[in-house]
Amino acid sequence: MSILDKQLRRIVWRDHARTLEAILQERSLPSDRVRQLGRWFTMRGEHPNAVQFGMLLLGMAGTDHDSEILKTLGTFWEFSAEACEALLRSQADPYRALFELAQQAEGWARVDAVRRLEGASDPEIRDWLIRESCTGDVLDSYFALTAAKVGDLADVLSRESLDEVTLDGAGRLLEALTDVDGPGPALGAYDDAVRALTGYLRHATTRGITLRQLWSLLSINRFLNEVFSAT
Repeated sequence: MSILDKQLRRIVWRDHARTLEAILQERSLPSDRVRQLGRWFTMRGEHPNAVQFGMLLLGMAGTDHDSEILKTLGTFWEFSAEACEALLRSQADPYRALFELAQQAEGWARVDAVRRLEGASDPEIRDWLIRESCTGDVLDSYFALTAAKVGDLADVLSRESLDEVTLDGAGRLLEALTDVDGPGPALGAYDDAVRALTGYLRHATTRGITLRQLWSLLSINRFLNEVFSAT
């Protein structure tokens, strides 16, 4: 183990991970041994590359019993991408595992988890994406489009009535979608953008605009001004 650990230190992990995986798959190794080795490296690896190697092995042969290890590692940005991929590939219900990780992760680790929820159909996950996925962090804009599509933001905002938490969450999501200072406003890539904006304006103005909602409306207004001034 220690010899392999030392060898792993010498490589740039993300430049060699796929090649290493392909070599391991060609060998048709016993899955139980691969999993055992994966758990050893994730819990005892003395270098980040060794831990990432362990997650690669768990992605190939892990089970639901490895979920907690991967979710714990996934809260650290250095390991979040590999942990999320391993969860997707090894869990019976990968979206549930990713959802649980997204709830406890912060920063880029949260981005990695939420981005991989595309395809989730669990009503609890879809509801959370609208109500709670965006926290006002500058990184929200990196996953906002995924959250809007999976959570069906426009459909939620077309309902006759909404509770305050849902409306505020939808507002934060629209802020992230229209953030002109972020990686690039994603609202233009959301097919139901007009319906979502219309629904939000209807709800916000009908019940009396709060400070929280005013902030969202100002973000939307700034985005629209940028769009129209560029045309």
